[in-house]
Amino acid sequence: MLPPDEFRTIKQPKGSKVCGAAVVAMVIGCSLETAMNNMISTPSEIDGDHFYRLREVLKIIGAHGIFCGLVGFADDTFELRHLSINMQDRQAILVVKSKLYEGYQHYVFWDGEHVRDSSSDEEVNTLDQYEICEVWPLTWIDESLGG
Repeated sequence: MLPPDEFRTIKQPKGSKVCGAAVVAMVIGCSLETAMNNMISTPSEIDGDHFYRLREVLKIIGAHGIFCGLVGFADDTFELRHLSINMQDRQAILVVKSKLYEGYQHYVFWDGEHVRDSSSDEEVNTLDQYEICEVWPLTWIDESLGG
């Protein structure tokens, strides 16, 4: 398991839709190729390019002893007006509105301090650069506990 202070940004090929695999690579500390080889992709109905569904991302992360929760921001789920979550020093997968594909979502990795975006030219980004749809907090399970 990768210690949280050793995260690095994994970049996806320009124009590809493999942000899910890139997030997996960042979270578990492997290469993009390794993540893609261990995941099942889905062809896009629009152009046939392959992408990785969130459920596939969560399945692979879970298989590496990392649990995920969900904080949703959709109006039809629940009101978050009075809910405050401190995500400083806490990691999460963020589902954000895609900047490249209108009407689509994109996955990025919050490392506890910065956003690591596989499609950005920057190494790290700030939260104010994104329109967040969902937050999936991550919890590393201590394997020594017999889990």
